[in-house]
Amino acid sequence: FLIGTLIGFSRLSDDSEIIAMRAGGISIYQMLWPVLKAGTGVAIVTLFLTTALFPHGNWKLGQLRHQVGLRPAQSEIKPRVFNEDLPEILLYVEDRDLRSSSWSGVFLSDTARDGQRRIILASQAFPLFNEDASRLQLHFKEGSIYTVNPDTPERDSLTRFQTLDVPVTLPTAAQIETGPKRPKDKSMGELWGDLQDSDAEIHRRSLVELNRRVALPLAALIFSILGVSLGVHTPRGVRGYGFVVGMTIAFTYYILFASGSRLATTRTLSIVEGVWGANLLMTVIALLTLRYAQVGSRGLQFL
Repeated sequence: FLIGTLIGFSRLSDDSEIIAMRAGGISIYQMLWPVLKAGTGVAIVTLFLTTALFPHGNWKLGQLRHQVGLRPAQSEIKPRVFNEDLPEILLYVEDRDLRSSSWSGVFLSDTARDGQRRIILASQAFPLFNEDASRLQLHFKEGSIYTVNPDTPERDSLTRFQTLDVPVTLPTAAQIETGPKRPKDKSMGELWGDLQDSDAEIHRRSLVELNRRVALPLAALIFSILGVSLGVHTPRGVRGYGFVVGMTIAFTYYILFASGSRLATTRTLSIVEGVWGANLLMTVIALLTLRYAQVGSRGLQFL
């Protein structure tokens, strides 16, 4: 939004249309009014995103990543590498055939019933998933099982087999959802509830996140003022002025906002200084530039 406003007013200034509007009695505040209305719309949309859509989306994305990570597909098992992606299983595959979805030269180590350690060596194996990939069964062919009992070594055994099926337990969606949410994954109601928590760390993180979600949308109103006040004083003949200045301001704001929020979370800064510091600084700059733009001060020409 800031970059678009700067580019638009820079073009008007470069074509001397700003001078014509001022000569016609239009003040900079009158130019600012429609931009502020557009900025208000952007702020409302951003507020909806930060308070409703983003938290829900972050949580669902985290669940999806977790499920994908715990349900590795055939193509994700790398040959000649010890894979630990499957729960409580160490798997080694000498080679794989993607066309037949088979593995060759397979080594598997897991913990069987009664606490025994089981080592399976097979010439070939097939991973079999059900339709929703919630269950996995490893089908081995032509191999042997070496069972180790640490407490009673005399019970160690070696068994040969032609076929063997080993079910692999995968976490269910319900198990994944029970994990703790990060502050950015929580809804506004959950964050408000955390403010009553006796844990000082949870209280602080939730309070910082609540302030972040309100402070970020208000930046659109500040950028409205900056876009107009800086755009009307575009140096003549300078190409890309609006884009360069807009990117510089946006990058500076993001660095201040992100670093300030982290410092507020660690109590290095107060919430006002950390979360709202970037907004307050940009507000002061915006009001100063707007004032100079209105009075036509030459001191702004170097910006």
